[in-house]
Amino acid sequence: MLKVAWSPVYAHPLPEGHRGPMEKYNLIPEQLLYEGTLMQANFFEPAIQSEEDILTTHSPDYFRKLQTQTLTTKEARKIGFPQSEELVLRERIINQSTLLCALCAGGIGVATNVSGGTHHASRTRAKVLLLNDIATAASTSASGPNRSPHPDRGPRRASRKRNGCDLQRPWCLHLSMHCAGNYPMDKETVTWTSPCLPETTDELCLNQLRRLCQS
Repeated sequence: MLKVAWSPVYAHPLPEGHRGPMEKYNLIPEQLLYEGTLMQANFFEPAIQSEEDILTTHSPDYFRKLQTQTLTTKEARKIGFPQSEELVLRERIINQSTLLCALCAGGIGVATNVSGGTHHASRTRAKVLLLNDIATAASTSASGPNRSPHPDRGPRRASRKRNGCDLQRPWCLHLSMHCAGNYPMDKETVTWTSPCLPETTDELCLNQLRRLCQS
Protein backbone atom coordinates (compact mmCIF):
# COMPACT_ATOMS: atom_id res chain seq x y z
CA MET A 1 0.00 0.00 0.00
CA LEU A 2 1.28 3.47 -0.92
CA LYS A 3 2.29 5.32 2.25
CA VAL A 4 1.96 9.11 2.44
CA ALA A 5 3.42 11.20 5.26
CA TRP A 6 1.32 14.12 6.48
CA SER A 7 1.08 16.21 9.64
CA PRO A 8 -1.13 19.17 10.62
CA VAL A 9 2.03 21.13 11.47
CA TYR A 10 2.86 21.29 7.76
CA ALA A 11 0.36 24.17 7.38
CA HIS A 12 2.47 26.51 9.50
CA PRO A 13 0.75 29.83 10.37
CA LEU A 14 2.41 32.81 8.69
CA PRO A 15 1.93 36.59 8.98
CA GLU A 16 -0.91 38.02 6.92
CA GLY A 17 0.19 38.83 3.38
CA HIS A 18 3.04 36.27 3.35
CA ARG A 19 3.38 34.67 -0.08
CA GLY A 20 3.93 31.14 1.24
CA PRO A 21 0.76 29.11 0.40
CA MET A 22 0.76 26.95 3.55
CA GLU A 23 -2.88 25.90 3.24
CA LYS A 24 -1.92 23.66 0.31
CA TYR A 25 -0.56 21.13 2.81
CA ASN A 26 -4.09 20.56 4.09
CA LEU A 27 -5.79 20.81 0.70
CA ILE A 28 -3.65 18.12 -0.94
CA PRO A 29 -4.68 15.23 1.35
CA GLU A 30 -8.27 16.51 1.48
CA GLN A 31 -8.50 16.45 -2.32
CA LEU A 32 -6.89 13.01 -2.63
CA LEU A 33 -9.37 11.61 -0.11
CA TYR A 34 -12.33 13.42 -1.68
CA GLU A 35 -11.67 12.09 -5.17
CA GLY A 36 -11.01 8.57 -3.90
CA THR A 37 -7.39 8.43 -5.09
CA LEU A 38 -6.25 7.54 -1.57
CA MET A 39 -7.84 6.23 1.61
CA GLN A 40 -7.20 7.33 5.18
CA ALA A 41 -5.15 4.15 5.65
CA ASN A 42 -2.61 5.46 3.13
CA PHE A 43 -1.64 8.36 5.39
CA PHE A 44 0.58 8.30 8.45
CA GLU A 45 1.66 11.05 10.83
CA PRO A 46 5.36 10.91 11.79
CA ALA A 47 6.94 11.83 15.10
CA ILE A 48 9.74 14.35 15.68
CA GLN A 49 13.15 13.44 14.27
CA SER A 50 15.80 12.75 16.89
CA GLU A 51 18.76 15.03 17.44
CA GLU A 52 21.04 12.07 16.70
CA ASP A 53 19.62 11.68 13.20
CA ILE A 54 19.73 15.43 12.51
CA LEU A 55 23.40 15.55 13.50
CA THR A 56 24.27 13.02 10.80
CA THR A 57 23.88 15.98 8.43
CA HIS A 58 23.91 19.26 10.39
CA SER A 59 26.53 20.64 12.76
CA PRO A 60 25.83 20.62 16.53
CA ASP A 61 26.40 24.39 16.72
CA TYR A 62 23.90 25.11 13.96
CA PHE A 63 21.27 22.81 15.46
CA ARG A 64 21.79 24.45 18.89
CA LYS A 65 21.11 27.87 17.33
CA LEU A 66 17.85 26.55 15.87
CA GLN A 67 16.78 25.06 19.18
CA THR A 68 17.57 28.19 21.18
CA GLN A 69 16.32 30.65 18.54
CA THR A 70 19.72 32.35 18.42
CA LEU A 71 20.39 32.63 14.69
CA THR A 72 21.88 36.00 13.89
CA THR A 73 19.77 38.53 12.00
CA LYS A 74 21.83 37.83 8.89
CA GLU A 75 21.40 34.06 9.24
CA ALA A 76 17.66 34.34 9.90
CA ARG A 77 17.15 36.61 6.89
CA LYS A 78 17.89 33.67 4.59
CA ILE A 79 14.92 31.68 5.92
CA GLY A 80 12.04 33.88 4.80
CA PHE A 81 9.89 32.80 7.76
CA PRO A 82 9.86 34.30 11.27
CA GLN A 83 11.97 32.28 13.72
CA SER A 84 9.93 30.22 16.19
CA GLU A 85 10.04 26.97 18.12
CA GLU A 86 7.02 25.82 16.10
CA LEU A 87 8.92 26.28 12.82
CA VAL A 88 11.83 24.16 14.11
CA LEU A 89 9.36 21.49 15.27
CA ARG A 90 7.74 21.50 11.82
CA GLU A 91 11.08 20.98 10.10
CA ARG A 92 12.02 18.13 12.43
CA ILE A 93 8.75 16.37 11.65
CA ILE A 94 9.25 16.94 7.90
CA ASN A 95 12.75 15.45 8.20
CA GLN A 96 11.40 12.38 9.96
CA SER A 97 8.63 12.06 7.35
CA THR A 98 11.14 11.93 4.50
CA LEU A 99 13.33 9.42 6.34
CA LEU A 100 10.35 7.12 6.99
CA CYS A 101 9.23 7.48 3.37
CA ALA A 102 12.70 6.41 2.23
CA LEU A 103 12.51 3.35 4.46
CA CYS A 104 8.96 2.55 3.29
CA ALA A 105 10.02 2.89 -0.35
CA GLY A 106 12.77 0.37 0.28
CA GLY A 107 10.08 -2.16 1.15
CA ILE A 108 7.12 -1.35 -1.10
CA GLY A 109 8.83 0.56 -3.93
CA VAL A 110 7.32 4.01 -3.45
CA ALA A 111 6.22 6.42 -0.71
CA THR A 112 5.74 10.18 -0.58
CA ASN A 113 5.72 13.12 1.79
CA VAL A 114 3.06 15.83 1.39
CA SER A 115 5.76 18.31 2.38
CA GLY A 116 9.48 17.55 2.25
CA GLY A 117 12.14 18.28 -0.31
CA THR A 118 13.65 20.85 2.07
CA HIS A 119 17.00 20.45 0.35
CA HIS A 120 18.55 23.94 0.24
CA ALA A 121 19.81 23.95 3.83
CA SER A 122 23.50 23.16 4.23
CA ARG A 123 25.34 21.63 7.17
CA THR A 124 25.85 24.92 8.99
CA ARG A 125 23.19 27.31 7.74
CA ALA A 126 19.63 27.74 6.59
CA LYS A 127 18.61 28.78 3.12
CA VAL A 128 14.85 29.28 2.90
CA LEU A 129 14.61 25.98 4.82
CA LEU A 130 16.11 25.05 8.17
CA LEU A 131 16.98 21.36 7.82
CA ASN A 132 17.94 19.23 4.83
CA ASP A 133 15.55 16.28 4.82
CA ILE A 134 16.97 14.75 1.62
CA ALA A 135 20.56 14.64 2.87
CA THR A 136 19.48 13.46 6.33
CA ALA A 137 17.40 10.63 4.88
CA ALA A 138 20.34 9.58 2.68
CA SER A 139 22.92 9.69 5.47
CA THR A 140 20.64 8.02 8.02
CA SER A 141 19.11 5.28 5.91
CA ALA A 142 21.74 4.88 3.15
CA SER A 143 18.72 4.86 0.89
CA GLY A 144 20.37 5.56 -2.47
CA PRO A 145 20.50 8.40 -5.00
CA ASN A 146 19.42 11.91 -4.13
CA ARG A 147 16.88 13.16 -6.67
CA SER A 148 15.80 16.79 -6.63
CA PRO A 149 13.48 18.68 -9.01
CA HIS A 150 16.01 21.47 -9.34
CA PRO A 151 19.77 21.79 -8.65
CA ASP A 152 20.63 20.05 -5.39
CA ARG A 153 23.09 22.54 -3.89
CA GLY A 154 22.00 21.74 -0.35
CA PRO A 155 22.23 17.93 -0.34
CA ARG A 156 25.64 18.00 -2.02
CA ARG A 157 27.06 20.40 0.56
CA ALA A 158 25.22 19.00 3.56
CA SER A 159 26.22 15.40 2.86
CA ARG A 160 29.89 16.06 2.30
CA LYS A 161 30.53 15.60 6.00
CA ARG A 162 28.82 13.39 8.55
CA ASN A 163 30.17 14.57 11.90
CA GLY A 164 33.46 15.15 10.13
CA CYS A 165 33.41 11.91 8.12
CA ASP A 166 33.39 11.91 4.35
CA LEU A 167 30.10 10.68 2.85
CA GLN A 168 31.45 10.06 -0.65
CA ARG A 169 30.59 6.35 -0.66
CA PRO A 170 29.29 4.09 -3.45
CA TRP A 171 25.70 4.27 -2.16
CA CYS A 172 25.69 8.08 -1.88
CA LEU A 173 25.13 9.36 -5.41
CA HIS A 174 23.77 12.76 -6.41
CA LEU A 175 21.48 13.03 -9.41
CA SER A 176 20.28 16.48 -10.43
CA MET A 177 17.62 16.80 -13.13
CA HIS A 178 16.72 20.46 -13.37
CA CYS A 179 15.66 23.27 -15.68
CA ALA A 180 18.82 24.49 -17.38
CA GLY A 181 17.97 28.18 -16.99
CA ASN A 182 16.39 27.95 -13.55
CA TYR A 183 17.61 29.20 -10.14
CA PRO A 184 20.39 29.03 -9.08
CA MET A 185 22.57 30.05 -12.00
CA ASP A 186 25.78 28.66 -10.42
CA LYS A 187 24.99 24.93 -10.47
CA GLU A 188 26.68 22.44 -8.15
CA THR A 189 28.88 19.71 -9.63
CA VAL A 190 27.22 16.37 -8.82
CA THR A 191 27.67 12.68 -9.65
CA TRP A 192 25.07 12.81 -12.44
CA THR A 193 23.72 16.07 -13.79
CA SER A 194 21.01 16.37 -16.42
CA PRO A 195 19.87 19.90 -17.33
CA CYS A 196 16.49 19.99 -19.11
CA LEU A 197 15.12 22.62 -21.46
CA PRO A 198 11.99 24.50 -20.28
CA GLU A 199 9.88 22.80 -22.97
CA THR A 200 10.88 19.27 -21.83
CA THR A 201 7.78 17.06 -21.65
CA ASP A 202 7.02 14.45 -18.98
CA GLU A 203 7.83 11.66 -21.43
CA LEU A 204 11.22 13.13 -22.38
CA CYS A 205 12.05 13.73 -18.72
CA LEU A 206 11.21 10.13 -17.76
CA ASN A 207 13.19 8.72 -20.69
CA GLN A 208 16.19 10.82 -19.65
CA LEU A 209 15.86 9.57 -16.09
CA ARG A 210 15.74 5.93 -17.27
CA ARG A 211 18.92 6.41 -19.32
CA LEU A 212 20.72 7.92 -16.34
CA CYS A 213 19.63 5.11 -14.03
CA GLN A 214 20.83 2.49 -16.52
CA SER A 215 24.24 4.11 -16.99
